[in-house]
Amino acid sequence: MWKALKFAGLSVAALLIVGLARTDAKGRDTDDIWSDAERIVLPFDQYRPTAAEQNVVNRATHILVDRCLHARGRPDIAVPASLIGAVEAMPDNIRRYGIVGERTARRFGYHFPADRDSDARAAHLDAWLSSLGGAEKAALYGTATRPGCLDDAVAALSRGVPEVDTNILTEFDFRSLDQSEVDPRVIAAVAFWRRCMSERGHRYEDPYDAVSDPRWDLDAPYVSEEEFATALADAGCKNRVDLVRIWVAVETDIQQGFIDENGARFAELARAHRATHDNALKAIDAASPAD
Repeated sequence: MWKALKFAGLSVAALLIVGLARTDAKGRDTDDIWSDAERIVLPFDQYRPTAAEQNVVNRATHILVDRCLHARGRPDIAVPASLIGAVEAMPDNIRRYGIVGERTARRFGYHFPADRDSDARAAHLDAWLSSLGGAEKAALYGTATRPGCLDDAVAALSRGVPEVDTNILTEFDFRSLDQSEVDPRVIAAVAFWRRCMSERGHRYEDPYDAVSDPRWDLDAPYVSEEEFATALADAGCKNRVDLVRIWVAVETDIQQGFIDENGARFAELARAHRATHDNALKAIDAASPAD
């Protein structure tokens, strides 16, 4: 499947449709699913697009590709509108420290939250992409001598966007988590969590050990009762020992330190973020009918 066009040049491949793996199920109220504990906010989050911002870029990408395909006389290969899904406002750090919310533990166990509507759209999109012939793929992806409509869309959304280090956020994100895991405050909190889990009949070294238990088939469409029970105990123990609040406080200090030490690089990332979003808004405005 095509990769999503990310802000700040994090990916140069454009996608007409993103968010298929986690769009809102019909009638689902996400406010009733995500707990306050799962709405984890860390300093690096300000350098990532929100769901609303990503949807603006997705819409602009679709408009630009559709316009290009029409100009090339190939409106027949426009992505079917029925397959377009919006990115859900799922908390960015929902599984950063393993399972957190007891409500999601009851509903999904250790499985990553998803819904049938988005899974069906993803399957339909894959089938549609597989049905494209060589000429259609050339129009979308380009050839050795001519860029495709996806390339044109990326170029339009990247116009005036400063070149940035595309690995900075990923690099520092991993370093932040690694450093937090060996912080004495987190080590102590995890030890309390481990004791709590042991009292409930579950023996794991840390929250990641619980998630990766080989008994859980996280690719399966079903969740076992044992997985549900363990995930619920896990989330309950995290709440009991205040593990998430402690871990977030430690990571907040670490990430802010990285930002302070690398101010120019992060500032450039923020400028690229804004420029991409502005380009997307201009593309949408240009396609809107005049009053």
